[in-house]
Amino acid sequence: MGFYGLLVPWIFYLVRGVYIPLSSLNKSLPLAFNLILFLLSFVFLMVPTLLMGATLPILSRFLIRNLNVLGRRLGDLYAINTIGAVVGCDAAGYSLIPALEMRSTVYLAATLNLTVARVIIAIDWTPAKDESDELRTPGDPSLQNEPSNRPSWLGSVLLL
Repeated sequence: MGFYGLLVPWIFYLVRGVYIPLSSLNKSLPLAFNLILFLLSFVFLMVPTLLMGATLPILSRFLIRNLNVLGRRLGDLYAINTIGAVVGCDAAGYSLIPALEMRSTVYLAATLNLTVARVIIAIDWTPAKDESDELRTPGDPSLQNEPSNRPSWLGSVLLL
C-alpha cells in the first residue's frame, strides 16, 4: 500500500493526461464520458482498495495463533484498525493537508505505511519462544493453563 501511495501523484498526473482530451466528450456524448470516467476511477482505485481490504485478514492470520482467543483478538484488531482509520482521516483532513498540502501529505502517509510494514515484518521474522507456526485449536493440551474468558487488553483500557 505504501508503494502505491508513493506513486499516487504520478498516477494522478497520468490520469489527467487521459482525462483532459476526453473532456470534450462530455458535451457530445455525456453517457460515454461518464462511463469512461467510471472505468478510469475503477482501474486506479482497484489496487489500493484491494490492499486496504486485505490488511485485516492478513494481520489476523499472523497475530492470532490460538482459536481460544479468536474473537477477542480479532475484535481488538478490528478496533485498532478502525481507530487508526478515524485518527488518520482526522489528521489528514484537519491538520496535514492544510499544513503540508496534498502531495506532501500523500508522501508522509506512504512513508508511515511503509514504516509500519517494516516493523510488522521485523516482528514477524523474530522467532517466537513458545509458539509454533501452527494455529492452536481449543482442544490443544498446551492451552490448558491459558484463561479464555479474560477480557481483551483494549476492552480493559476502554472500560477505565
